[in-house]
Amino acid sequence: MKQKFLFILFVLLVYFTAGINAQISDSLYNSLPAYAKPVNKNTVTLQQKASIIEGVTSELNLRFSKELNGFRSEVEKEMLATHDKYTRIEYAYSIARFYLMSNDYKRSFEFFKKANAYAHNDTVNKKRIVQTYSILASLYAFYNNRDSAMTYLAKALDIGDQKDSAFLCDIYGTYASIYGGLNLYSQAIYYDKKFVETMPEVNKRQGDDIATLVDIASYYAVLFRDTANKGYDDSSKTIVVKLVQRTKGAAAYWYNSCYFILGLLDEFKGFYKDAIAYYDSSLLPAYTNKGVYPLTTFAMAHRAICRLKLYNNSDAATVLDTISIGATDFVMQQMRSQALYQFANKKGDWKKALKYYEDYVRYKDSINVIAGRAKVFEANQKYSVKQKEADIAELQNKNLQEKNAKRGWLIIALLAVVILFILYLHYRQRLAKREGAVQELNNKLQHIEAEMTLKQMQQIAASEQALIDQRVNISRDMHDEISGSVALLKLLISDMLANAKTTEAKSMLANLGGEVSDVYVQVREFMHRLYKNNAVPEFNVADFLQTLPLTFGAGSSLRIRTEFDREKTVHYFTPKQHTETYLFIKEAVSNCIKHSTASSLFIKLDFREDNVYIDISDNGKGMVNITPGIGMQSMRERIKALGGEVKFVTAAGLQITSTFPVN
Repeated sequence: MKQKFLFILFVLLVYFTAGINAQISDSLYNSLPAYAKPVNKNTVTLQQKASIIEGVTSELNLRFSKELNGFRSEVEKEMLATHDKYTRIEYAYSIARFYLMSNDYKRSFEFFKKANAYAHNDTVNKKRIVQTYSILASLYAFYNNRDSAMTYLAKALDIGDQKDSAFLCDIYGTYASIYGGLNLYSQAIYYDKKFVETMPEVNKRQGDDIATLVDIASYYAVLFRDTANKGYDDSSKTIVVKLVQRTKGAAAYWYNSCYFILGLLDEFKGFYKDAIAYYDSSLLPAYTNKGVYPLTTFAMAHRAICRLKLYNNSDAATVLDTISIGATDFVMQQMRSQALYQFANKKGDWKKALKYYEDYVRYKDSINVIAGRAKVFEANQKYSVKQKEADIAELQNKNLQEKNAKRGWLIIALLAVVILFILYLHYRQRLAKREGAVQELNNKLQHIEAEMTLKQMQQIAASEQALIDQRVNISRDMHDEISGSVALLKLLISDMLANAKTTEAKSMLANLGGEVSDVYVQVREFMHRLYKNNAVPEFNVADFLQTLPLTFGAGSSLRIRTEFDREKTVHYFTPKQHTETYLFIKEAVSNCIKHSTASSLFIKLDFREDNVYIDISDNGKGMVNITPGIGMQSMRERIKALGGEVKFVTAAGLQITSTFPVN
């Protein structure tokens, strides 16, 4: 029993301790939207409390005003104590939003101005500055200070992001407030609708758009009063019906406004009994203490006006005369003065009738003044809009010009690219053509060399055949002449040896026969060692120089002209000089084809005194950007092997001069 008692005591202790430590009530915590709920309700930070009071809806503000006011007080103390600039801005803004949702516009205005002062010339917290400017503009509009409202609105537009829906939502709301305060209801409706359109969906789900929809319905009702246009009556009723259907779960917070608007519509139609019924519904205790707007006074005033018109009731006149209506609410004051004037006039109370009539005229004049201001404001706005449209048109025209200029430059750039591409293709074509021409020239040069090689081989073959024929003839002649004679001599010696009588004669004849046999053998060996004549040159410079102009003639990209003395060249050149000179000239022609880009080549071979002079020149690019290589070195070596020298000179093309002695 004792243990059970201690356990219950422990549970109660834990429960009450948790309740003491909890920093947010369960009911408020559970009522907050998911994104606004602290992670741990027992350890709510000051920053989280600031976020809660900033984003709290009007409904929550009314239900948990005491607890939320406690949060506001903590945040305000920290705002005054901290020296951190950005904390001050955030906390002042949160408090201002809290007072705005509490309908305490004076305190809200005060803290928005503090937030604006803290954020002065700040570039980091730009979003907060824009929000502060737009809400200050709305509050100035609420206090009928349109100049200041437009000033702050212009500041917000200057630095705000025109693509940010939240920013545009605030701007539209401010315009609606300004136009509503000037009794320009059609314009106010337009901007209120834009305000609702741009409002984030999360805010609509919380009911933040309901207050604006109530304003729109009220403006339609007033427009119906002024124009008797049934379309305005239908529009107002449509909005009210949707609000009633939408807010059934929160009727205590919005039905007062809905019933009040329905009462206005019936009053303006002259259905005073129906209007009184709606006003009575609006004044039910379930609604009067919880309405977002302070409509109780207005509902009581309109109810009294309807009773006066319907019953001419003194009690209604007393109620209407004693109701406290704001001094700047000129429309309501005018309606009250008019109703009381008509009542006093019917009663014959001329003194009161005169007083009420004078009040009626004064308030009417005030309304006319506001209407005049509205016309001026609207004219300024139209001028501003036209000016903005002109600025926009000028900007668009400028952008179009810049776009056209960019497009022109783009076209020029594309044309330049196309032209460069065409030039590149043309260059590649010319390069390919030139490479083809060079290859063709090399092929021709190789063809000449092959022809000359074939010719030399044919000459060698003919020479060898002639040598073979000569050897055959010599062999035959030696066989017929010398071999026969030697054979006959051997036979004669043999006969003489057989007939010799003395030993000395036989010995001499035997020796003579041996000598003859040796001579016979030597003659036969000699016939097999006949001299091979190699005097025919391997290359012939004269034939080569004669062939070049014919090969590189019409139709060739390189024209070659030669000048030489064929007879002297054939007569004076040795086989070695033919070979080295041929290869020297061939290398010069090959280099011209490969590197010079020349169209003409001149080769001159001249004999002066005991020397040969070779001049080779072309009209190409010379030795620009060409490093002497193996070819030029081999040319020097070939002339040097003949006892001469070579010079390479770049002038109008390339000029090669060489000389070597000739026997």
